[in-house]
Amino acid sequence: MKTFTLRETILSLIHTIKRFPLGSLFACIGTCIAIYLIEIDVHPDAKYSILYNLVIAASFGFLCFTALSLIAEVHCWKGIKKIVLMSGGLCFLGVYYCLLPENWLQSNEAEFIRIILLTISFFLLVFIAPFLSHFRGNNIFWQFNRRCISRILFAFIYGGILFAGMAIAYASIENLFDIDIHDELYPATWAFVTGICCTHFVLSGIPFDFQKLAKDYDYPKSIKFFAQYIVIPLMTVYGVILSVYLGKILVTGVWPKGMVAWLILLFSAAGILAYMLLHPLRNFEHRWIRYFSIVFFVLEIPFVGMLFAALYIRVQEYGLTELRYYVFMLGLWLLGMVMYFLLQVKPRLKAWPMSLFVLLLLSSFGPWGAIHMSKVNQFHRLQSVLEEHNLLIDGKIQKDTDQDFDKKTLRAISGGFDYFEEVHGYKDLQQWFGQDLKTYAKSKEDERRDTKSISDDPCWKEACFIVEGLLNVDYIEPWEYHSPTIGDQKSSYYRSHSQTVLEVSGYDYFFDIWLNHPVQEHAVDIEKKILLGDNNYVFGISKVGLGIEITKNDILEIVDLESMISNLKISYKGRSTSDISRAQMTLFSKDQSLKLEITGLQIDIEGEKEIIRNIELRVFVKNITAMRN
Repeated sequence: MKTFTLRETILSLIHTIKRFPLGSLFACIGTCIAIYLIEIDVHPDAKYSILYNLVIAASFGFLCFTALSLIAEVHCWKGIKKIVLMSGGLCFLGVYYCLLPENWLQSNEAEFIRIILLTISFFLLVFIAPFLSHFRGNNIFWQFNRRCISRILFAFIYGGILFAGMAIAYASIENLFDIDIHDELYPATWAFVTGICCTHFVLSGIPFDFQKLAKDYDYPKSIKFFAQYIVIPLMTVYGVILSVYLGKILVTGVWPKGMVAWLILLFSAAGILAYMLLHPLRNFEHRWIRYFSIVFFVLEIPFVGMLFAALYIRVQEYGLTELRYYVFMLGLWLLGMVMYFLLQVKPRLKAWPMSLFVLLLLSSFGPWGAIHMSKVNQFHRLQSVLEEHNLLIDGKIQKDTDQDFDKKTLRAISGGFDYFEEVHGYKDLQQWFGQDLKTYAKSKEDERRDTKSISDDPCWKEACFIVEGLLNVDYIEPWEYHSPTIGDQKSSYYRSHSQTVLEVSGYDYFFDIWLNHPVQEHAVDIEKKILLGDNNYVFGISKVGLGIEITKNDILEIVDLESMISNLKISYKGRSTSDISRAQMTLFSKDQSLKLEITGLQIDIEGEKEIIRNIELRVFVKNITAMRN
């Protein structure tokens, strides 16, 4: 085993910095700024957004200039050519930095999506950079990437061990010597380990002797074991499930569910991983690998077709989003790669990451990109449903006063405003309104917090304030639209404020009970028996109407809940909520000896009948001397 002296380690570090000067520089800059932000413990507001943007740009620059250095190295570019290449990278990085948000607290999801896309794109570029025009052999591509990926995995293992050791050392110093170690030192150490140590460890392990790689046919047994006994079995399980489900679709004629798309992508990812890992063995004694590849690629064709069918249903019902855009793009990519590897006599492994890099890069910007196309589609869908119901006339919102919308329409309107709140902001919708939407939502939130009880207003997000305040339309959440059902049964849930301090003056005892009305017909209702002194209580859900049965020493009393439930339905427009005041859900027995605070209530609708499915009670009892069994 080769050993390294301190001198050799320093020389290796110097060689790495000389080989990747700008990549190393940006890694150090980003890490130093990140540590500074950790130490001063600030939020990403307008004052400090420039620092957050520098960290993001530096991370991106690390990947970008590592790839550019590899391109220059492979082509033996020096002097003017290398300067031009690096200058182009700096210009691109400068443009990227200028496009970052000025205030991250006011940014939207679209900004994060673009950052993730470009990061993944240039991460892939590092693996394909030396092979854009040179070293076309599959073996050299496989050996290069095998070493890079192994280096990354070991970097995280070594980095994790180093950080754990430092964390234990900090804790030991703090406990043994009574020295205060600031909490910020732990994340700062992690930033240093990953940003400086791990990055340079990875850079130092990137191969540079490509001619030597071309003659290297080393194949670790661990890779074969991982692919053959872990990846392929998982892929087989996914394949069997998808094949049976495809058969069910063909027999029943029922369109596939949206979840199947993710299972297809998992199957495809496992298959591609197994294909790439086992590729060096396909030309030797392992002939079964060729048959495995053919079966995998053939199965991909009907599976991708099923993916498109499932995606079509979701887009028709909910419109195009960034996530659905990429599911569709990955489906097209998989189909293209399948045809390439089936029809090409000598397919190149670099086609997988290279084509994916191009697609991700192109889809991150422009009118054809995921962000723009999804925004346009959602805008027109929302515009159409508003115009269809006369809520948008001549480009201006008309406040509704008397229309009765079905649940699907309410969710379409609510979902449209949800999407723009979370992903793009209200800039594109502002033209429909006479006031600034962000300011209006903020004012309603402040009003709710300062002058209202939370229970008086179930809205808690900007989209809800806008839909209910400016359109006078009921806002419903996705979970309300997809409310749980039992046959034709629908449910509503009501909960009162939780509390840690109870007011018990005037009462001798209190206890919590839970009552359930069984789902199965003819089943025995669950009752709760309580013995308090000489008094025997039995609590249960009334079998007739909406009420609680209380039997005290064989004398039955029914506490009626119909009026309370009716008020809840009116106050909260039939929507489930957990923000109800305790006073709204408190009842008393006829002789006032029992106070019943309802902390949770589920109402089911079966056909035209309402039933209490379950109820959580806090019972306060007075004027008795008692003991509880």
